[in-house]
Amino acid sequence: MKLRPVLPSEASVYSRLRNGEHTYQCFYSARQFSETEVAAWLASLDSATEKLYFAEDGGRIVGTCAVYGIDSTARRAEVGRIIVDESMRKRGLGAVMLGLLIEECRKLGLTAIFANIKEENAASQRLFLGAGFRLVERRTETGGYFEKWLVQAG
Repeated sequence: MKLRPVLPSEASVYSRLRNGEHTYQCFYSARQFSETEVAAWLASLDSATEKLYFAEDGGRIVGTCAVYGIDSTARRAEVGRIIVDESMRKRGLGAVMLGLLIEECRKLGLTAIFANIKEENAASQRLFLGAGFRLVERRTETGGYFEKWLVQAG
């Protein structure tokens, strides 16, 4: 599997993944977005602070993930938006994607990454804990705040 940038012309593919019946509720917006809204969002992304990827396996797009809120001064960012195609779930692809995303963060020179995960999204919380993130705190407004250091602190 490999990650590659999502192109603005691929709004329909991203929309299909993001708007899946069992997917869109996992996001804080908890709504589906039109292809037009997704295309406008993709065109507006600032590559200095946000990287959106498709995961491909054997030439087939099997999911998407992102690193965003990139702070190059503090060398940290948020990771997530991990979506595995609904037809490809329960095969460990989310864990592979998160591992590849962590490597992308290292290549970007980041030293710490974090994720905000809704309380009811237990599968995502297990995924991040399994990748070495630690639960820092539970927040009423956003759920669990998870963090991972990419280098030894201190």
